[in-house]
Amino acid sequence: MLRLQCFIILLLIANSSCDRKLWTYTANVRDKQNWVEGKHQEHCNGLIFPETGSLNDFVIGQISVKSVVLPRRGDVGLYPGSRIIFDENSPDLINCVKLKPVDAKFWDDIRGWKDLEDPGNPAIPYHERLPSRYDDVIFNDVMDSRILSMLRDSPVKSIIVLKGNSEDLMLSHLYSNGKFIITNDTCSDPTGCSLSQMEVPYQNDVCYYASMVEPSHNCESPIVPWGFCQIPRCGASILIRNLKVGFRLERIKNKLRDYKSFTHASKVPGSRHVQVVFAEVNFTAVSLDEARDFYNLLQADNSYYSGDIQLLLSGPPLSDSYKIVKNAISMTLGSLLVAILVFGLLLLVFSPVFGNVDIRTRLLGSRPLATYVLRYDNIHDRGCTIDTVPSRSSSLVNLNHSFENPVYDQSTSRSTSNETLASVKQLIVDLQENPSGTNQAQAVEEQYECDKVPCAEEVQDEAKV
Repeated sequence: MLRLQCFIILLLIANSSCDRKLWTYTANVRDKQNWVEGKHQEHCNGLIFPETGSLNDFVIGQISVKSVVLPRRGDVGLYPGSRIIFDENSPDLINCVKLKPVDAKFWDDIRGWKDLEDPGNPAIPYHERLPSRYDDVIFNDVMDSRILSMLRDSPVKSIIVLKGNSEDLMLSHLYSNGKFIITNDTCSDPTGCSLSQMEVPYQNDVCYYASMVEPSHNCESPIVPWGFCQIPRCGASILIRNLKVGFRLERIKNKLRDYKSFTHASKVPGSRHVQVVFAEVNFTAVSLDEARDFYNLLQADNSYYSGDIQLLLSGPPLSDSYKIVKNAISMTLGSLLVAILVFGLLLLVFSPVFGNVDIRTRLLGSRPLATYVLRYDNIHDRGCTIDTVPSRSSSLVNLNHSFENPVYDQSTSRSTSNETLASVKQLIVDLQENPSGTNQAQAVEEQYECDKVPCAEEVQDEAKV
């Protein structure tokens, strides 16, 4: 079990030569960061827990409430010494609190750490925002610090617990695959101390949480400095290679304090290169001008012993007019693309090629819907033709069987000669009563004679035999 002395004297902490990392996540219901909108509600009817959450793991302590609305799903932790007193006349302001979902967090979640030496600095690489072997780790309250898991052993310089017993620190880990390794290391290299690649936190885990906090870039041609998970950002970076004898990283850091923008200088893990990053919370290109100034200083002043220097700058900020034009162009191109696709689809549907394609059969693989064919006999089956074009009524074979399906209805037979003869005779009688149909009757008679007499092609074939 880890046994460490609890440091209360903050003066000793302040004199530490390395960074101090504070774990900021807490599960205490009295912490305002766990309240909806971070303030008391207008109606003070009791303590209200969130309805849902992957894990509502709260620390209650001792409270006096009018009522408690428990979560539908989740856990409410009651630790030793916790006590809930129900009192309809309770004056405790906890009755005016509506809680947000509070989940235990992973050790590699950069959102849970605060650098007390340089808080809120966007120029710090992501892996350096987690504790290292040269950093002091501080917990405000052991019982409130909800760490979901440590995926590996975590080397740190020391652990400082401001409230509680350090022996209970591991109890705040719900699941733990690693342990703390106290190194008591202090960086003594004047060029800066570099972590080995094995000590750099798992990049996939760090970058997963980094993608949640990194704002979208507001500049042209963003850059990707080392240590920022390949996420484009605005600002500048200077990479110093081949450090000369006499190079001191502390002198670089002291000079960077003269600039208004956020800056950070550190060793690149696994190498002897030093990277200097210039960044802003709200990008205005001030960091670009200051990076150029510092780059020119390193080149002109040999007392910095810089060696090879590489400057990387992002583009200027995106103006409001540029954003409007860019959005307008995007919308125009998108609308044009949609119009082209619709026009092409209509052109394909109404093209002759599309009419001959059985899409339903290709896609579904099933037989097509039953089709009904109106049968005509304009040209004799044996190739006999006539000079005059018969009328539609005369070429109709049999109305009773005209709409039967010739493909799937195998029981349907063609009309017989007697049926055809009866239909033709009836049509002749109708035409005799109506003299205007003489031409049609003549065509029908010629067709009828053609049916009875063999065609010329058949007679010729029989002669050859």
